[in-house]
Amino acid sequence: MKLSPNAMSSLTFTPLTGRCSCAALSCTLTAPPLITHICYCTWCQREPGAICAVNSIIESSNFTYHLNPAVSQPLALIPVARP
Repeated sequence: MKLSPNAMSSLTFTPLTGRCSCAALSCTLTAPPLITHICYCTWCQREPGAICAVNSIIESSNFTYHLNPAVSQPLALIPVARP
């Protein structure tokens, strides 16, 4: 389904939040992307090592990030005590 630019501006957008797996970086997107593009060419399959690449163009004023200085290494690298 393709939406016209006027239709996109009338949609309600819920801010998106996310973080990396080690919680060192978190980010928030407060407005919808200007454009999102999905490509299935072989080059775009090779770059991420997946079936496709997804790219979005966003305005920097609608994107914020926070670095957590308390996280010094990925949680996946911290040894887990096993019984």
